[in-house]
Amino acid sequence: MVASEEPASTNVNRSGQAGWPEIVPKFSEAIPEWKAAWPIHVYLTSVAYIMILVVSIYLFYLKIQDNIHKRGRNNQLSLALYCNLGLSALARVCALLIDPYSSRPSVEPVVFHLLWALSVPAFTAAFTMLLLALLDTTKKYKTPPFFHKTRNIVMVVMVNFIFVILLELLVQFFVEAKALLIVCQGTYIVFNLFLTVGYFIAAKRITTNLVAEAQGYDKDFNKALKRLIYSIYACSVLSLLTCVSHIYAMVGVYSVLSPVRYAEPWPWWAFQSIQRGLELMLCFTVLIIIWGKHTSHQTAPIAATSQQATFQASGYVQLTSATKVNNAMKE
Repeated sequence: MVASEEPASTNVNRSGQAGWPEIVPKFSEAIPEWKAAWPIHVYLTSVAYIMILVVSIYLFYLKIQDNIHKRGRNNQLSLALYCNLGLSALARVCALLIDPYSSRPSVEPVVFHLLWALSVPAFTAAFTMLLLALLDTTKKYKTPPFFHKTRNIVMVVMVNFIFVILLELLVQFFVEAKALLIVCQGTYIVFNLFLTVGYFIAAKRITTNLVAEAQGYDKDFNKALKRLIYSIYACSVLSLLTCVSHIYAMVGVYSVLSPVRYAEPWPWWAFQSIQRGLELMLCFTVLIIIWGKHTSHQTAPIAATSQQATFQASGYVQLTSATKVNNAMKE
């Protein structure tokens, strides 16, 4: 038993009027029952998102300092990735600290839902940009020319933001449109399947093409290459687990079409903790992948520019190596 059996044709907000259709606990009863578990969930995840925000801002600053004179596609994708990752983390932090899961009676529910929704297109944009860069390194799967221009990247991201905001407002004020959330969840599930397959293909191709040719490099570089590949595989696995969790949210007891009114407190708390954990692990794994470029002034590229092993990952996925790598690149 994970939810109240009291049927309801629509969910209600804290004022007793028609409100957001997703199934949540009755917070006035659940929060006292959770005791310390509630602030632990809210503030621990908020701190994690703040860390992601700070690192994203720092990487953005370094990219500006390193590449202010360059105007290539890789630079544009890098800046867009950092911006979207930082924006998504900022939106999550604001939502959790202002009105976590729309649980505070003093705040209008639309505030939380808009802030929460704004993070979704930012997350999807960041994860997609990284995947496009990784697929570029395989030399077999190239980024479409459409994404070579900044204005096209901005246009796609803005269309995504506008669509999400309009959807949230529509469902917030017209609960009869709650079926649109199923469409949105289904789209996000398909997107995570795309990430699962894409990251797996990228890791597999990089492994096949490059690992054998990296044997001549120093030990530290080989470790860095393995760390990169393992991190890409981790993105694939985490995307798959995220997909499974959203399938459960779409068809299970927390579905907007569920006949129940309130979720049971502890199962709901555990499910939200799992979802936040998967999301945070994916964000930190992405940061691990893109961090290596900024750890040293000497970098080795991660894609082949000839039949010999040189390594470059589309301008921002780069690995630190020792002098031997640089010498090998010159030969």
